Amino acid sequence: MNAVFEKLKSNAELFGDLLPQSFMRQDGTYVLGTGGNWIDGFYVGTLNIAYLLSGENVFREYAKQYRDFYKLRIQNTPEINTAHKFLPLDHEVGMIFLPSIGFDYTMDGDEESASILQKAADVLVDRFNSKGNFIRAWDTWAWDKDPSYIEEKRGKAIIDSMLNIPLLFKVAEITGNRTYYDVGLRHAHTMADYIVRTDGSTYHTFNFNPDTGAPIGGKTAQGYSDESCWSRGQAWAVYGFALAYKYTKDKRFLDVSKKTANYFMEHLNALDLPCWDFDVAQKPFAPWDSAAAIICASGLLELYAFTQDEMHYTWALRLIHAVERFCLTVDYAKCQPLIIHGCSGPVFQKDQPELLKNMAIGQALVYPDYFYLECKLKLSTCKVRIF
Repeated sequence: MNAVFEKLKSNAELFGDLLPQSFMRQDGTYVLGTGGNWIDGFYVGTLNIAYLLSGENVFREYAKQYRDFYKLRIQNTPEINTAHKFLPLDHEVGMIFLPSIGFDYTMDGDEESASILQKAADVLVDRFNSKGNFIRAWDTWAWDKDPSYIEEKRGKAIIDSMLNIPLLFKVAEITGNRTYYDVGLRHAHTMADYIVRTDGSTYHTFNFNPDTGAPIGGKTAQGYSDESCWSRGQAWAVYGFALAYKYTKDKRFLDVSKKTANYFMEHLNALDLPCWDFDVAQKPFAPWDSAAAIICASGLLELYAFTQDEMHYTWALRLIHAVERFCLTVDYAKCQPLIIHGCSGPVFQKDQPELLKNMAIGQALVYPDYFYLECKLKLSTCKVRIF
């Protein structure tokens, strides 16, 4: 961990007020940017956890340098978003604001942080489709050209949302407003109903009729096929349903978390790592996804806190040890990311097997660094939790 802390300090001095993006250059340095997408919270969250684990105030000071960025980001006006090249805030606001502003609120309990969190939660509430009981995932982006896909997005929910709805539960606690809790609860039940299959695997996304709320079917964007199992989505499910249980104490969510965890662990490769999509594990080219591994590990530690089942603890350690053995870069001083061998996908797809999308194979994705330190936090004696 001392090597981790030294790498993070070196990075912070070089990054200034810029944020690392999910791309690493050939020389091992991060591509830096001014933010404006769904990963905006993870680097700052990594600094915050480093502060908790090391006790060194310098990490807290590095993280505070980004406070003005989040104050700007939450305004979410067309003028600000256009001027700064920000994507409008959508269903990912929990992952943006919990590791950053949520941590500030946990530490300081200040009104400004509470206000920012509430505004972020309002984004999720505004995206809630009450007929289908789901939070809409993606907006129409400037590069979307297919009219049918643009229409499909109006009724699309996504498994990643399970790591965003803890924001709703936290804001319900802060404000006493039950609406936030109810939206999170209803959405979680819908995900359990439709995005989790009977065998414990998951769809990446699920489409509903946006006007009636009627279910249509599952589809993938980052996996091999609509009916395959994208491993990072499976990890979001393991962790997200454990968190849903944490906030609601609805045993159904605990059972879903356990079921999705079983599926994940049954489909690892010989190195105890998940392939990018579990359905391509036996193909000649099946790149790993360290992000899926370490997210699932953190989810398993969350699950263990509720079940006290030693199997969940042992599974978490298997994944952490595999990531540390094959993906951790602390022995490489010039490599800025902590974790490599992430895979954003889709690498290739069933209907286009010849189309190899390789820009994010074996990559550093920023968020694995965060979830790696989150695992270390959960294994420590510190009781502070981010999600």
